[in-house]
Amino acid sequence: MAAESVSASEFHELAVRYEALEKQANNLLAAMSRGRAIRNVLLLALLVLVGALTYTIYQMGSRLSSPKFMAELTDGAKARMEKNGSAVQKHLLALYEKSNPILMKAFQERAEKDQPTYVKKAEDEWPKFQAELQKRFEERVLEQYKNAIVEGRPELERICPELKTNPDKYKKLEDGLVSATERAVDKTWVQQVHPRFQKLDVTWRTYPSAPKARDGEPSVVMQIAGHGMELLAIAFAKGDALAAMVDMPEQKAPVRGGAPSKAPTKTGTDSKKGG
Repeated sequence: MAAESVSASEFHELAVRYEALEKQANNLLAAMSRGRAIRNVLLLALLVLVGALTYTIYQMGSRLSSPKFMAELTDGAKARMEKNGSAVQKHLLALYEKSNPILMKAFQERAEKDQPTYVKKAEDEWPKFQAELQKRFEERVLEQYKNAIVEGRPELERICPELKTNPDKYKKLEDGLVSATERAVDKTWVQQVHPRFQKLDVTWRTYPSAPKARDGEPSVVMQIAGHGMELLAIAFAKGDALAAMVDMPEQKAPVRGGAPSKAPTKTGTDSKKGG
C-alpha cells in the first residue's frame, strides 16, 4: 500500500510538471504568432510608406519639369528682379569695387609670370601648326577633287564612251587627274599660302618692342583687363547684364559716375606688336 501511494504521488507530480510545460509551450507559440503578425504589419506599413514617398517624389518631379511650373518660376524670378534689381546692382557694384584690386593684382602677377611660357610655347607650336595645316589643306582639297571626279564620271563616259567599256583607260585618266591636282595643290601652297606664313613669322620676330608702361602704371595686359572689368560694372549699372540673366526687357538706369581711367599704353617689355 505504501509503494502504491508513492507511485501515485510521483505520477501526480509528473502530471503537474507536464501541464506546466504544455502551458509554457502554448504561451511560446502564441508569442511567436504575435511576433509574426507584428512583423507582417510593420512590413506592410513600410511598403505603404515607400510607395507613398515614391508617388510623392514622382509628382514633385512631374511638377518641376512641367511647362506651367517653369513659367511660374520665370515669372517669379522676373518679379523679384524687378522689385530688388536696384539692391542687387548695388551689391554687385560693391563686390566689384572691393574685389577688383585683389583680382587685378593676382591676375597681373600670374600674367607676368606665365607670359614668357605662353610666348615660348606659341613659338614652339608654330612650325607644328604650319605642318598640320598644310597636311589638312592637301587632304581636304584632294578629297573634294576625288569626289568631284566620281560625281563627274557619268559625264566623262558620255563624252568618251570608250571609258565605260575600258576600265583600265578610265583608271589611267583618273590617276592622271589626281596627280595633276596634287601638283596644283603643292604649287598653291608653295606660291600663295606658305609665303604668307613666312611673312607673318618674320613680322613677329622683327617687329620692334613697344615702350614700357609708365612708372606706377600696370602693364597693358592689366590695363585691358581693368577696362573690361569697368565695362562689366557699367553694364551691371545700366541693368543690361541683370536683364540678360533673367531674360528681362532692357532697363535703363543712371550710370554710376567715376573718375576716368588713364589711357592704356602699348605692350610691356615681353609683349610685341602684331602678336
